[in-house]
Amino acid sequence: MNISQIPKPSDDQLWAVVNESFPLPKDLRLHELMMIGKQGSLSAIEQAELETLIEEHDQYILLRSQALLILKQRGFDVGA
Repeated sequence: MNISQIPKPSDDQLWAVVNESFPLPKDLRLHELMMIGKQGSLSAIEQAELETLIEEHDQYILLRSQALLILKQRGFDVGA
């Protein structure tokens, strides 16, 4: 999903995006696979899963960043 897919997101919609966390089970699995990968022992299936989780996390970060930018442009204090 991309913020630009919503014609004119409301402030509430944007704050909902900002306040939503990356799902904990996925986050834990991502970190687990990264630790296993540092040991150099990922299977092909684990490597594919890691790549998928990285892509999902990147999309989450991008979406959240877009929401923060729009809120800042609308005059909200979004922190540092």
